[in-house]
Amino acid sequence: MSDTLLSVIIPVYNAAPYLRQCLDSVIAQTYKNIEIICINDGSTDDSGSILEEYGRKDSRIRVIFQNHAGLVRGRKNGVSAAKGTYVMYVDADDWIDENMAEEMLFLAESQDADLVTSGHYREYGSATILEKEPMQKGVYRNMELDNLLGRIVEKDSFFKSNIKVMIWSKVYRRGLLKTYQNKADDVINIGEDAAVTYPLLLNSKCVVVSGGIYYHYRIHDKSMVGSQTANEIHSLKKLLPLLYREFSQANTIPNTISQCKIILYYHLLVGFPERIISYRNGEVIPFGKVSVKDRLAIYGNGRFGKKLYSILADVGLSVVARVDRQEGEGILPINCICNDDLDKILIAVINGNAAKQIKEDLMKIGISESKILNLDVDRILAMDIPEILSYLD
Repeated sequence: MSDTLLSVIIPVYNAAPYLRQCLDSVIAQTYKNIEIICINDGSTDDSGSILEEYGRKDSRIRVIFQNHAGLVRGRKNGVSAAKGTYVMYVDADDWIDENMAEEMLFLAESQDADLVTSGHYREYGSATILEKEPMQKGVYRNMELDNLLGRIVEKDSFFKSNIKVMIWSKVYRRGLLKTYQNKADDVINIGEDAAVTYPLLLNSKCVVVSGGIYYHYRIHDKSMVGSQTANEIHSLKKLLPLLYREFSQANTIPNTISQCKIILYYHLLVGFPERIISYRNGEVIPFGKVSVKDRLAIYGNGRFGKKLYSILADVGLSVVARVDRQEGEGILPINCICNDDLDKILIAVINGNAAKQIKEDLMKIGISESKILNLDVDRILAMDIPEILSYLD
């Protein structure tokens, strides 16, 4: 077995209800030569005392305290303190399978990889959803790596990612990670994973898609990132130009600029859909042609769907139904809509795979394909980068 040191970095902010499970899962790793660096980001709950307790029990644990400065600063401080050849992140409200470190580190070392990536589980309390890494298991170098990086996101759909951007389901070469982690501005609180993972990918010489699934990502109301804040537009003003610079410099990789356009537009829709969605010249942007006489339905009751409904209602368009998988006040299940009762249904879902499935489900209940509008990727690709960035002004 290898004796290479692996650094496991755990940023912690008010994660007391989940922290013990997280720490226990890291301590229990079958690979023992790890250092566990916990960054206490000014927690005001019992997280600090839990970290001290575990630090007394396991000499591999180091606790670093910082005044509350956010996730990016915590990750920077963690990787700066790390001594391992390779590094992995675990969020304090998540947990990992006991073989993750051993199997991921083996691949990193045996292939001299800059990055090893894996799938994850989405944990919803009583339900677990498995998410595999979409790209085929294997070792990617040279031309194979260029082809992989030319397909980070699909340029014929929106938004379909072939390499998950999450920073925590991966193992990184420490030097490369430190370079790109430190390039990310501390104020980034939208796309803080993308700010590091995309640039690091574009500058890797060897990437391994493990085919494994080890990481358990917990879905709950509170998280390290926290709620939406007034600083989000400032965050995007730091994130989007950073991504544009990194993609522009990787100009030997296929589809660089088209991928960049889709990624920038995606982050704008996630962060500020109200800056993107509009109705003008008989078109709902970014969906397509809609007449003022059309009877509309909106599928999706997330932030994007709610904003879309508000904008269309404000301009006087006729939204006759709101639909979602989960019923709620004013929200119908999919089987309650009828083809004859509407002219267009707009799928207000950003995830490309989910949107594709929704379209198939709609067609199964008799909705005509011509009536279904999804996000128009051709429109996005027709834009230039300055036009996309202008939404930040």
